[in-house]
Amino acid sequence: QQFVMPLNPDSVAGIHQQGGTILGTGRGAFDADAIMDTLDAFGINMLFIVGGDGTHGAADAIYEQARKDKKKLTVVAIPKTIDNDINIIDRSFGFETSIEEAQRAISSAKVEAKASINGVGIVRLMGRHSGAITLMASLASNDVDVALIPEVPFNEQRFLDHLVHVLDTKGHAVVVAAEGMADVVLKELQKKAALDVTQGGATQPISGDIGQHLKQRIKSHLASLKMDHRLINIDPTYMIRSIPANAGDKVYCAVLSQQAVHGAMAGFTGFSAGMVNTNYVYIPITEVIKAGPRKVDPHGQMWYRLVTSTQQPASFGDPRDLASNDGSNDNNSNNNKNNIGKLGDQAASVKASREEQLTSPARGPT
Repeated sequence: QQFVMPLNPDSVAGIHQQGGTILGTGRGAFDADAIMDTLDAFGINMLFIVGGDGTHGAADAIYEQARKDKKKLTVVAIPKTIDNDINIIDRSFGFETSIEEAQRAISSAKVEAKASINGVGIVRLMGRHSGAITLMASLASNDVDVALIPEVPFNEQRFLDHLVHVLDTKGHAVVVAAEGMADVVLKELQKKAALDVTQGGATQPISGDIGQHLKQRIKSHLASLKMDHRLINIDPTYMIRSIPANAGDKVYCAVLSQQAVHGAMAGFTGFSAGMVNTNYVYIPITEVIKAGPRKVDPHGQMWYRLVTSTQQPASFGDPRDLASNDGSNDNNSNNNKNNIGKLGDQAASVKASREEQLTSPARGPT
């Protein structure tokens, strides 16, 4: 009982003005059987699950468990991730807010870097698998000299050489990196480590924080060139996560919640409520999972708009690596067209496919 919160007009009044969540949040594994037992214990017949790709996976597992147990349980997912890495839909709510807040950190890095001789401001933004926040926040701020995202090949020496060029030209620089760059750099170091070992050398492992790693490497490189410098490392992760939604995300969130309830009350289940090509639709959760996470297209217009803005190379890695990605990162509009084509017939029959589980329109939540 201590973990139960009744939801009524009084308990939810004003929560749209707050950051975070009144229900709490969880990460990691879940127990579908325990969840089903809890739903049974409280007589709940409608379950609304809010979250990203991992949460959609959990929602699908619960839906399948309900079908297996022949329980009349409506399961609805609502896409929410500030990384904007859920595919098929136009965007997830929270993304616009994260871009807006990320600009404040970039602006602070710009001010501090510009105030120093060879000042370098480093900003680490969220995005384990997708560089969407880094891309859009960098475009919006127009203060970024180098943007690093995990979808684009990376070579540390080429990056450092370009950074020195920026400092020689402007006297300061702003570098923005998605957190997923830590994995990209780690792979690069592993390749170097394999080479060094064969030559009798050794390497140091990278920390999980790409901001700290870049700061150390830039410091070492500039010191080797005997360049005076000052480094500023800003990590606004939890500042961005904890703020209230902006006006656009508030409206979007409200509409998605209304759509989710309308779909559930109409007898649908096993779907996610989202926006596709500016239209609000119901998408089978399984299709969201099959589509995989959304990634920035390194050959797409948005990436090249950013490259034009920052004046950085399209890739710091081997150009052949970027070319080899051709076709493996189709842009999101093409993905949506293909997915929408497949979803057309599925959407028409989605209710019929659920009748095995729901033989009558679902009642309201208990």
